[in-house]
Amino acid sequence: MSVINYKCPACGAPVEFNPRLGKFKCGYCFTEHTEEELTAYLEKLQAKTGAADESASDASAGHNAAPESGTGNDSGGTPDKDTASGNSSGKSGQAVKAYQCANCGAEVVAGDTSTAAFCYYCHSPVVITDRLKGDFKPDRIIPFKVDKKTAVQKFLEWAGKKKFTPKGFTSEMQQEKITGIYLPYWQADIDAKVDYHAVGVNVTRWSSGNRDFVKTDKYKIDRTGDIAVNNLQKLAFSKIDESLLNTITPYDESEMKNFSTGYLAGFFAEQYTEDKEAITPALMTQAKQTTAALIKESTSCTHFESEKDSTAYSVREQRYVLLPSWILTYVYHGKPYVFAVNGQTGTTCGELPLDKAKAALTSGLLGIVFGALMFLGGMFIW
Repeated sequence: MSVINYKCPACGAPVEFNPRLGKFKCGYCFTEHTEEELTAYLEKLQAKTGAADESASDASAGHNAAPESGTGNDSGGTPDKDTASGNSSGKSGQAVKAYQCANCGAEVVAGDTSTAAFCYYCHSPVVITDRLKGDFKPDRIIPFKVDKKTAVQKFLEWAGKKKFTPKGFTSEMQQEKITGIYLPYWQADIDAKVDYHAVGVNVTRWSSGNRDFVKTDKYKIDRTGDIAVNNLQKLAFSKIDESLLNTITPYDESEMKNFSTGYLAGFFAEQYTEDKEAITPALMTQAKQTTAALIKESTSCTHFESEKDSTAYSVREQRYVLLPSWILTYVYHGKPYVFAVNGQTGTTCGELPLDKAKAALTSGLLGIVFGALMFLGGMFIW
């Protein structure tokens, strides 16, 4: 099956993951379900569908029939049709494709890296499973803890502190554009076999009477041993500003879970556009910087001379993970402004557009008031 619509075990309506509850909640009968319960229900449905498909196949033996869109086949599911030229390998960079919503039968068009979206007709959350296979199946995921209502509230609080934002920036229409999305990261645990030697220097300055003194102490620094640098991470998606997302980190790694497609229900998700090999050098640089900082923190020296660093680094484990964010993009005078909320911790960051007319008006009014005060002050003086 190439598309999954998660349904309520109680009434069959679409369900979404509720960050506040940490469970899946049906918007129709309001029942709540754990990830394990929903997965078991889905497996039972798939088993029934598989049996029905087998019976239909037996009844039409000898005839070649193309599988219906959205149904499974021996290869584990393929896109139903291309809407643009390109292959269907499931790798990033593939063409935009159309899938059939298993809930209402309408066509769901997904971008070339999307792995979770929504049906435009029945609004059911859709998980595109054929893009979550092989190298593109995430190892771990941190589920959303911050819901949309909280994300919008944080956006309004953030924008409310600024005086010169455009009039429509915080409108209800704008608030509705805030989107929950799982973004792809590569994580790594890297081992450092430390072999570091240097001369550590401490300089002390003081004065006595009218004389200045300088004392320089030098120490031989030798550091050898093993350091494990764990949970290094780097964004593996080139379609968003990484520097902005870095400002809403870190995430709490203790809440990382084994990947399950169910956590994607109700959110958008993207697959990586930069593979493991492309990201590894950046993760290695992070490991070197962390190790160097730990070595120097182990001394009381202010700076170092004659450094000889022969530390060897090796990747112990590398993981493909999905991390949650709320993203809002606002285009003002042709320039996009992006606001982001950490979907787990609620940390916020963004760039606000400036309404120059409003700023100029305020500046002009202040100038008039200041000028009037100066004039009146001059009258009283004279």
